[in-house]
Amino acid sequence: MTRALTTGTKFGPRDVHKKARVMYIDGEMPVAELQKRFQSLGVTNENFILLHHELCFLNDGTILRLENKDIQKAITSNVSESAKIIYLL
Repeated sequence: MTRALTTGTKFGPRDVHKKARVMYIDGEMPVAELQKRFQSLGVTNENFILLHHELCFLNDGTILRLENKDIQKAITSNVSESAKIIYLL
């Protein structure tokens, strides 16, 4: 579904009429496994944003705790500016 939404291609029998930016938030899977999975599915384009707990921590020490109001605010502002669809896993 993510590939269809980010590329504007069909998803099974359903047409996707317009490309959309998608943000995928993951707090469980190892980042290497998740990146491999998305690459194998062809989900690697400019419309795909991955917010991953390991990458946040490695980047600046941020722990991706969704109950934290500052984290919620940062995600919400990023979604409204950057993405139209969000997956939270």
